[in-house]
Amino acid sequence: MQFIYATGQPRNMEFAVTSREDRVPSGATIYATLYRGGKAVENLDEHTFNAMSDEEFYTFRSIIQDARQQDEAQGARTGELAARPLRKIFQWFGLC
Repeated sequence: MQFIYATGQPRNMEFAVTSREDRVPSGATIYATLYRGGKAVENLDEHTFNAMSDEEFYTFRSIIQDARQQDEAQGARTGELAARPLRKIFQWFGLC
């Protein structure tokens, strides 16, 4: 699980990502939580959306996309590592 948070107010926001909620600085706001499998729960209210700059919004969207891609890549590596022992067994029996 990853948390996307921002410090500062709209038009002066600094976004960051952490994997532990207790590492979110005091006074920061969590705007999205990303779960395994690329699922995201966003918490961007209408007031904040209307107040933030376009650059801040696109930075926020970009961070979510990057985190999803990292999660997908990690999932692919995990699946590959899990398949190796089975592949060796199949090769030993001449099944592949």
